Amino acid sequence: MGQRKPTSMMRLMPAVVASAVMAMTVVTSCSEKKQPAEPAVTDPAATPTMVTRDVETLVSDSGYTRYKITAKLWEMFEEAEKPFWRFADGIYIEKYTDSMTVEATVICDSAVYWSQNKIWELDGNVNIKNTLGDKFLTQQLFWDQEQHKVYSDSFIHIERSNRIIEGYGFKSNEQMTEYDILQPSGIFPVPDKREQDNENPVVAPEERQKVSPVEKQKVAPEEKQKVAPEERQRVSPEEKQKVAPVERQKTATVKDKNSSAQQQEIHNFKEVN
Repeated sequence: MGQRKPTSMMRLMPAVVASAVMAMTVVTSCSEKKQPAEPAVTDPAATPTMVTRDVETLVSDSGYTRYKITAKLWEMFEEAEKPFWRFADGIYIEKYTDSMTVEATVICDSAVYWSQNKIWELDGNVNIKNTLGDKFLTQQLFWDQEQHKVYSDSFIHIERSNRIIEGYGFKSNEQMTEYDILQPSGIFPVPDKREQDNENPVVAPEERQKVSPVEKQKVAPEEKQKVAPEERQRVSPEEKQKVAPVERQKTATVKDKNSSAQQQEIHNFKEVN
């Protein structure tokens, strides 16, 4: 009887080992499932937090509508170290006064708005127009809404009603009505628009064909004489007989003079003989 006990324990050993291995496997698998996945590494300055297409929106500040934005693509990067908005496909901006009057318009190829500093960075064919009708053309312009000023280090072309101003470096107020060019390179007069219109009147194509019968009779003499050589030869025999009365009288007079001279010569010849 004492020898059977070890035998039974030996028989149970594989089952115990198998149970222990299974328990370890379950514990290991459960611990692996509880491990959190590592987050993907992304650059907040390259991954937008919001993307909007075909935008037309009004932006307010201090309870007033300040400007309207129209853009094909608007990307917001609010998680970046310096949050910004990007308008890669161009932008159109209307700036309003407190009474909702448009005091400036802006068009450019692309733009970035730094939301913390409230600075607009406008790039590529920047075209601004103020309430006076003055146009400002440059390749880069900055608009600081905190300081209420506009400035640029690039070449700028300004078109006013009576002159054109060009130069490098520019600073102005937000309304683009008081400005300075840091390095002027040229000032050119603009001809009076009324004089240009009088010298080169613009006539619609359909109006060019409307000529009255009275105007048709007003043909310059030199135009009347411009007849092609081949047209001059095309005269029928019947037309050749149609001689003007004045021409007929001239022919008859010449014939009469010739016959009178011949009769006088005959009379003189008879008297001599």
